[in-house]
Amino acid sequence: MADNSPSHIGRRDHQRLRLKLAASLITVSATEPVLLLDLSQTGARIATRAPLSITSGFLRWLRWEMFGDVVWEKGPMIGLRFDEKLPLEVLLSTRREAPDESRRHADDALEHARAWAAGGSL
Repeated sequence: MADNSPSHIGRRDHQRLRLKLAASLITVSATEPVLLLDLSQTGARIATRAPLSITSGFLRWLRWEMFGDVVWEKGPMIGLRFDEKLPLEVLLSTRREAPDESRRHADDALEHARAWAAGGSL
């Protein structure tokens, strides 16, 4: 049951895990690369390359995926509400694995920048 006390109004029932993790949004028309910014047991906030006109889709990150409905959209930012509660173990595993994944992407970007600076092409 939700806590409707004055001190709880405007607060989320589930804490969000802040991320900057490469993910995919799979819809009936396409698979879009997205950036997973926030994740909780009930939903996620993602950033897309450009605004999308969608109502739902599968969010896939690391080795998991969840189906969600779009509950808000502001330009390339989308809020998803999952149709089922994300298991706490998945949230905790994402927290453990995300830093390694983010570091790997940063290392790839650094290598790409070094190659370009040395006269390589993009």
